[in-house]
Amino acid sequence: MKNFTIFHALVIIIGGLMSIIFLGSFILHILGDMGATGVLFVVCVFGMAVFLITNKESRDKKNKYIRESKDETSHKQDDYVTQSKNKAYLTGDCENGYGTFISSKGDKYVGEWKDGKQHGHGTYTFDNGDKYVGEFRNGKHHGQGTFIWSSGGKYVGEWKDGKHHGQGTFTFGSGDKYAGEWKDDEMHGQGIYTFARGSKIVGEFKDGKPVE
Repeated sequence: MKNFTIFHALVIIIGGLMSIIFLGSFILHILGDMGATGVLFVVCVFGMAVFLITNKESRDKKNKYIRESKDETSHKQDDYVTQSKNKAYLTGDCENGYGTFISSKGDKYVGEWKDGKQHGHGTYTFDNGDKYVGEFRNGKHHGQGTFIWSSGGKYVGEWKDGKHHGQGTFTFGSGDKYAGEWKDDEMHGQGIYTFARGSKIVGEFKDGKPVE
C-alpha cells in the first residue's frame, strides 16, 4: 500500500509538470503566431488583471481599517458618555458644596458650588496654563480675584460677570502696568498707567484709552 501511494504521487507530480510544459509551449506557440502586437495585447491584459486583483485587495484592507476605526471611535464615545453619566470627572459635592471638576479637554476647577455652578471661592486652571483664583457667582468670575496668564500677564482686582470691573491692577507681559478703575474689561475711570521704561500716564481713562 505504501509503494502504491508513492507511485500515485509520482504520477500526479509528473503529470502536473508535463501539463505546465505543454501549456507553456502552447502559449509560446500562440504568441509566436500573434507577433509583437499580440504579445503586447496579452501583456496589457495580464497587467490589467493583476491591477484589478491588487486594487480589490487594497480596497478591502481600506474598508476593514475604516470599519475598525469607526468601531474604536464609537467605543470611546460611548465609554466617555458612560463615564460622564457616572460623574467620573467629578469628586466631592459639585452641586451644593465643595468639589473638583475636570473637563474632557483638561480644564480643572476646585472650589465651592451652588446649584451645579461654580459659586463662592475657587481655583480654575485652564488646559493652556492660565489660572484664576478668587470668587465666582453663577459660574462666572465675580468679586475679588486674580487671573494669571501663561503668557505672563496678571490681573488682580474686582470682577463682575466674568469681566474686569471696579478697582484692579493689570500687569502686562511687556512689563507695563495699569492700576485703577475698570469697566467691562476696559480701563475706565481714574488710573495710573506705568510703562516698563518708567514713564507714566496719570489721570482719566475711557474705553481703554487715556482721556486727552
